Amino acid sequence: MGVKEDQLSWISVASKEENFVLTINKVIKLLKGSYALGIVIKGVDKLYAVKKDSPLIIGIGKEEYYLASDVLALNNYVNEYVLLDDYEVVCIANNLTITKDNKE
Repeated sequence: MGVKEDQLSWISVASKEENFVLTINKVIKLLKGSYALGIVIKGVDKLYAVKKDSPLIIGIGKEEYYLASDVLALNNYVNEYVLLDDYEVVCIANNLTITKDNKE
């Protein structure tokens, strides 16, 4: 299970692309099994999230977002939440907007 070493160099090069959602979609095709990922990219003021066969919820606070695996974990912090579908890449920008890109 996991990513082979020769694939790591491809991921490193691909991550230099401007469209990180496209890169994430390429990378998740290499993954096996279930996952729920929160992805931070150095120098980019965005948070990316994607899942497959595992729960991942985005909680919406007053001026912040939360990632969690269960709504109960967010009860004291948020009034709204978004459930992600499998392979749905979500980009959360620092201006508190959510952009969804569903590429299977």
